[in-house]
Amino acid sequence: MGDEAKRTKAMSPRYWEFLALATGVFCVVTEWGHAKDRPARFRLLWTQALHWVAILVTMNIVLLSGVRQMLPAPAISLVLLTLLALGTFLAGVNFLSFESVFWDSHWLCFRTSNRPTQA
Repeated sequence: MGDEAKRTKAMSPRYWEFLALATGVFCVVTEWGHAKDRPARFRLLWTQALHWVAILVTMNIVLLSGVRQMLPAPAISLVLLTLLALGTFLAGVNFLSFESVFWDSHWLCFRTSNRPTQA
């Protein structure tokens, strides 16, 4: 199999769909331990499911024949990669709680403003 055939097979729509699903499962698995009780775990599951289904639907819109004809093949792969990156970024932002962001920034500001000066 030549390099071009391998690259074309690797960048097929199924590849990107699998990667999105695997990333979604990874997000749930990494945050599962932080969910304190059953309702929190249920919320984690359904919010991540909705999030990644939206990313998959958007990916499939890009793969529609009308949209596909407007873009060359490398551009389609780049768009799918960008959607995957955006989904991953937004999932990470979703996991941050307001309290932890506030506490970390407050601690950082407090620590930097009260540093002893060196002579």
